[in-house]
Amino acid sequence: MTAGRVAGEARAATANVTAAMASDSYPIWWRGIDVPPPAAWTYMFESFTGDDTGDEWALAAAIFIAQTRRRTRLGPTFAELFIHLMPERNGLPAPFTGEMEFIERRRAIAAFRGHVTIDWRCRGLISFDKGVTRSLRVGRVFRELSRRRQVARLAGAPSPGNRMSDAVATNREERETRTQATRRAQTTES
Repeated sequence: MTAGRVAGEARAATANVTAAMASDSYPIWWRGIDVPPPAAWTYMFESFTGDDTGDEWALAAAIFIAQTRRRTRLGPTFAELFIHLMPERNGLPAPFTGEMEFIERRRAIAAFRGHVTIDWRCRGLISFDKGVTRSLRVGRVFRELSRRRQVARLAGAPSPGNRMSDAVATNREERETRTQATRRAQTTES
């Protein structure tokens, strides 16, 4: 081997490692794509999953899922759900740049939608089976809220206001308690 060939291989390896490190700094739903995610996608992901607005988006998704299941007996697809939530851009937060390949676009869309719905499933408002088409359904928290509303309606009580905020607040408190307990356990182990 010549010294030039060894140096060239080292430069190529360094470039590969640098590219891999750059893509690792991208959000988890954008990993494996060489170009950085558009700001609108990052903003929308934060809106869908953030502590301030995530519960409202998850509730909107659960209501759409319940309506679709009532009407068709099947859950909506992920694409139908996100088209309902973002109709102005056909279910995408923003258009893609021209420098992305088709497979990268498909990967980005699937990962974005998948990670958002996983967050909503953790909140208990929706549920689904991995790899099963049309398996979206409402979650435990949404069902509990619906039962309470039905019981109140049948009992002749005045229709409660938006009690979802109570269920969402309870759900948020439970998540915060679990997070604090996890942090305490990690601190204790250290």
